[in-house]
Amino acid sequence: SEFVFRHTLLQEVAYASLPRSSRARSHATIAAWLEAAARDRLDVLGETIADHYWLATQGGIDGRPADEEARAESESIRSKAFERLLKAGEQARWRFAIERAIELHTHALSLAKSGAERLQATEALAGDHDAAYHGDDAAALYREACELARAVRSREAEARLLGKLGWLMVAKPGAFQISPDPAGVEAFVEQGLGLAANDRERGWLLLVRGAVTRLYRGSEPFGQGSRPDLVPLSSRLRDVQAALQTARDGPYPDLEGEAREALEMLYGLAGRYDDMIALARAEVDRPQPDASRLHRSDALRKLAVHLINISGQFEQGLELGRQSRDLAGDNVPHQVMHASWPIMASLFYLGRWEALLVQLEEHLAAIRSQPSLECQFVREGPAIGASALVLLGRTSEAKSVVAVLG
Repeated sequence: SEFVFRHTLLQEVAYASLPRSSRARSHATIAAWLEAAARDRLDVLGETIADHYWLATQGGIDGRPADEEARAESESIRSKAFERLLKAGEQARWRFAIERAIELHTHALSLAKSGAERLQATEALAGDHDAAYHGDDAAALYREACELARAVRSREAEARLLGKLGWLMVAKPGAFQISPDPAGVEAFVEQGLGLAANDRERGWLLLVRGAVTRLYRGSEPFGQGSRPDLVPLSSRLRDVQAALQTARDGPYPDLEGEAREALEMLYGLAGRYDDMIALARAEVDRPQPDASRLHRSDALRKLAVHLINISGQFEQGLELGRQSRDLAGDNVPHQVMHASWPIMASLFYLGRWEALLVQLEEHLAAIRSQPSLECQFVREGPAIGASALVLLGRTSEAKSVVAVLG
């Protein structure tokens, strides 16, 4: 038989009436039971288990002195909670529940005792903000993690983190309030290459060194540096191709996917548009059972953008944009704006301006929630919408939309 509370308030009062230590022990018992019962389903119940372990660490000992056995038990629960919170946060990020990932990894950081644990949790939090297009926050956390790596004397971790920091800057320059300085990124790369002790980390750093050309002056929309890139594009291509070969030799699927993305971008800078579109289409068609929703959404968006801007295939661009938007969900405003751009651009060129205005409302709501005006796809949304409003004779509304850009 089962017992249920007639009202959630009764449940909350009953729960609060339990001594904190009793609640903590109950949560620990439930967590351990779930762990044992769900060995093959930890990916499904991981967050629930992590929540129980987290609550088990919040119980205290109700003012009674802890003996050695109690301290050992408490440390065991803390260690288990830290491990489960880290894994659950990774699962949340993979399914694009970024706020939840940040919550779980923040809990993990609060439980960290050693420098190594603080490094793990800080790197995980940086990855969450990276996925959410919080460029400045993610960069600050990656830098903090680099300091922690130096403190624990982990050259491998420092090299890995410098690669992640550099890739964030070259892959998502629009996520920053001000486009990153390419000279600073080049410095990260050289520092990382001096530390890297394995092919994987060297591959990531070579990838960053090849892709950094987009941050120099002249490679719009993000090339806003004070000087042009003095390194030939052919050299940048060789670095990215070397990274791609390293990924295939590994194999390192995550590195391969990003190297293909960078190669696609460099083909565009070199005017090799057919090669660029072919790579983008291959990325959409490539079986990727473990790819995150973010990656799949972005692959569709990039192909849509190329088909709109280069091939003039507006109907196909519209369909791909809608698929990208469906995958993007509503958790990350920046990604909502990324996915809405091909929809709005296609509808504009197709003359469906009233339909475009529906998408514009969503774009404007997202931009107010997470303004990142360095990003082409963020700032062009209001411009496209305002252009449609002018064509519809609604000029006063167009002016108010453009004002969003400052």
